[in-house]
Amino acid sequence: MREIKFRAWDAIGRNMFQINSLRTEYSNESDLRFAVDGVRFPIMQYIGLKDKNGKEIYEGDIWIGKYYCGNNPQELKAICVMKWDDAHAQFYWEDIIFGMPDFIKPEVVGNIYENPELLKPVSKEAER
Repeated sequence: MREIKFRAWDAIGRNMFQINSLRTEYSNESDLRFAVDGVRFPIMQYIGLKDKNGKEIYEGDIWIGKYYCGNNPQELKAICVMKWDDAHAQFYWEDIIFGMPDFIKPEVVGNIYENPELLKPVSKEAER
């Protein structure tokens, strides 16, 4: 049985916290918002898997993973963000579909709220 868990980002206090209760609030038919203790925060769901170090993986997490491209034995590194796809009702890693069999277990290195700098492209000059 998969655990259903959520966490939220407090943009004002600048910290991540676990959610113990969740309720929905409708302002109109097309607008569904989540409220935590009466205050609105971005909500992230636990995907039911852990990274290679045993850390729970949530929507919005940034991870580094390694995979093999086809039959090519060259190991490639990928930096990806965990996202949800409404159209297919599944979690996925950026453009890579969740559950791809040739992935080596990823390592969570941050999330989009606390570590947005991890998503910025690195210039060639900065690498030198």
